[in-house]
Amino acid sequence: PRSPKAGPRSKERLLRRQIRKFFGDVANVPPECAAFLRAIEDAYQQYEDDHAMLERSLDLSSRELLQANSELRASVQAQRQRTEQIVRHHAALHELAVLTPGDLAESIARITEVASSMLEVTRSGVWFFDVRRTRMRCECLIHENVVTRRPGIEILASDFPRYFAALSESLTLAVGDAR
Repeated sequence: PRSPKAGPRSKERLLRRQIRKFFGDVANVPPECAAFLRAIEDAYQQYEDDHAMLERSLDLSSRELLQANSELRASVQAQRQRTEQIVRHHAALHELAVLTPGDLAESIARITEVASSMLEVTRSGVWFFDVRRTRMRCECLIHENVVTRRPGIEILASDFPRYFAALSESLTLAVGDAR
């Protein structure tokens, strides 16, 4: 265990004890020693000031190191998650690369399923426009990892003009509340 801190008062008491030990009383200190005792007192004060500054410096350094350590841990965790995500994406791309050619509907379903998993979405689908772009036909829907082929579902541009207008600007839309 550490000893209690010696503050300015304890140094002063120590000096008085030493004076009493050697001179009996402060009043008995020879005048020629007064400058010497002031120098000792100044040295004690300088020591106290230096010690306090060192403690403040150590406290500040400790806080900075704790903050840097926290930021480093967060960065390492983010990097670990990103690496895991890249590995999952690589595995998904490999899975898609080795799909057996043949059944287009099956390939579309598998590609949509893998994409949904990688994007971490619970609902996705593949829809095809007709030649005039007045309707869309559902080829595949995925909801909570269940693949459903619903080729009979159609959406008409006349029923959803804003949706079709948005699609005319971008062939991919992120839709938060599609039903």
